[in-house]
Amino acid sequence: MKQRKFMIRYILLHTQGAVFDQLVKYIKYHSMADLLIELMQLTVAFQPPASSILQDSDDGADEKPALSEDQTAMLKVLNKKKREVVKQLIMAMSHSNRDDLEASLNASTVLIDLIEIEKQFEMFFENDGSLANLIIELAIDPTNSFNQPYLLAVLLAICK
Repeated sequence: MKQRKFMIRYILLHTQGAVFDQLVKYIKYHSMADLLIELMQLTVAFQPPASSILQDSDDGADEKPALSEDQTAMLKVLNKKKREVVKQLIMAMSHSNRDDLEASLNASTVLIDLIEIEKQFEMFFENDGSLANLIIELAIDPTNSFNQPYLLAVLLAICK
């Protein structure tokens, strides 16, 4: 568990989430898509320092725990990268991709998996549903016929 915390800290703070960008580049490989789905499910939660766990006081019982500075920075990087990844996955099914079946199929699969995760579903409707609108625009565009089935599958998952 301790190694996991250090790894997450490294991924989010020291590299500013560069692993997310690299995984999206290789989305056509199923194993990379699976790893991306796992990383997209990361959360940053309050964890009290070891010294405060040992103290038993009732005066702070009503206060809501606050994230540390590092945890706040990690949460900010994580949320930014999640939004960027979703947008890049949607763009993998845009006009720029006219013949890469694996990229379209895996991008669609990853987006559907993220939609089925309740915490990630809300991301599609932030900023007046800009990501959902982008999917709709790409799905109804007749010049993007190669990707339409995959975009429609994503829209179907959103509507469920």
